[in-house]
Amino acid sequence: MSRFDWWIVRALAALLILYFVSAWFRPAFAQDYSTCFQNVSSAACADQGDATAAALQFTRNALATQGPATAANSIVCWYAAPPVNSSATTAAVYGWYTSKTYGCVWPQRFPSGQSTRTYPLSQQCGLLTPTTSAPSFPGSMFCEGGCEVLQVTSSLAMMTGQSCDPDTPKCRDGYTLNSDKVCVKDPPKCPVDQELIGGTCVPKPPCTAGETRDPTGTCKPNPADCEAGKIKGPDGTCINDTNQPCPEGQTRGSSGSCTANSKDPGGDDDHEASGGDSCSAPPTCTGDAILCLQLRIQWRIDCNTRKNRTITGGTCTTTPVCGGEKCDALEYSQLVMQWRAACALEKLKNPTTETSNEQPEWTKVPGLDQTGKIGASDGDANITQEITVDVSVIDQSGFAGGHQSCPALAGASGGQISGGFAAYLANPPPEWCTFIRVIYWVLVSLNAIACLLYLIEK
Repeated sequence: MSRFDWWIVRALAALLILYFVSAWFRPAFAQDYSTCFQNVSSAACADQGDATAAALQFTRNALATQGPATAANSIVCWYAAPPVNSSATTAAVYGWYTSKTYGCVWPQRFPSGQSTRTYPLSQQCGLLTPTTSAPSFPGSMFCEGGCEVLQVTSSLAMMTGQSCDPDTPKCRDGYTLNSDKVCVKDPPKCPVDQELIGGTCVPKPPCTAGETRDPTGTCKPNPADCEAGKIKGPDGTCINDTNQPCPEGQTRGSSGSCTANSKDPGGDDDHEASGGDSCSAPPTCTGDAILCLQLRIQWRIDCNTRKNRTITGGTCTTTPVCGGEKCDALEYSQLVMQWRAACALEKLKNPTTETSNEQPEWTKVPGLDQTGKIGASDGDANITQEITVDVSVIDQSGFAGGHQSCPALAGASGGQISGGFAAYLANPPPEWCTFIRVIYWVLVSLNAIACLLYLIEK
């Protein structure tokens, strides 16, 4: 064997050894995603969509084992957690079920059926490519394997980057879920004067004469106009229009009904008018249309300007009262305010019912001159009283009354010990009596000084 052949044999042997070594260590480096959808609480998944779907699947299976009562009062939740730090290469999706009272809040205080699914950050929903589409619903959104897809046009779909629940998808605001589990965009809400045609709001046809559009956009008769056969009265209400022309050969009588014409047409007897005495019904007129119109206008002017009302009362003892057909509330309130102000001024001017200018009796002080002079007057009554105080009425007992007796603190009584102490209190030493006398003279001196100051001030 030549040297060249020997090198070829050694190279093939080295390649064969490398192949067996790589095959031996391959399971240690390759990630296993086979347990992603298995009924285990924690596993690794290939992407974020599979992690979301698998976590929700495990949680729903756990909830199904708790019975229908627990399932009816529980809600299934999931949370796509962000990476734990900037150097992390994976993220996690958590699934759990809890009471509807708590809601889907993470971290959850009382989670049940919790599952954890991890996935590589390189396989987030925003980095994946959708494999399905909804070409019949441009602008719609749907859930594909746990990732949300936006159907931009009929031929273009893209991931939104958000995870979703593939079993029970929920639509965003402004979208409605159809029978194909596709969130279709809601049609625009048109104003009341527009309607939706072909997905676009276009103006509605105008209402006919005498109609207006109500808040719902429907054309209805104008409430400001009266129906056929009636006219607007002076008070704004609709009343029967007796001036509508009668059929040919008939005239309107005083009752307002059309009767056969018994007069010569074209003569002066064709002009007839009646009514109009009150504002509750317009006058009736036959003959010249212009004259009848003038009569009706004059009737409306007269009813609008006629003041058929009276005012009674008005003195300070009687409230003014408005009577008649057209008592205006604002004018009447102004009249009452003027009446109150005038009566208040009258009371200020004459506070008593007496006719003289003398001082009212209830303000006079008995025994004093009422002329208004300053100081004493001859008309004042003598209201002073002289009182004589005798010294004999003053209590002079005790040491404060001038006696020189020494006050005892207690009487002598009791047993041997208590009796001896009590006897000591009943007969105090001379020092105690001297102290009491000093106190007596201090009190007398203070009283004398107080009396002297009082006399000086007077």
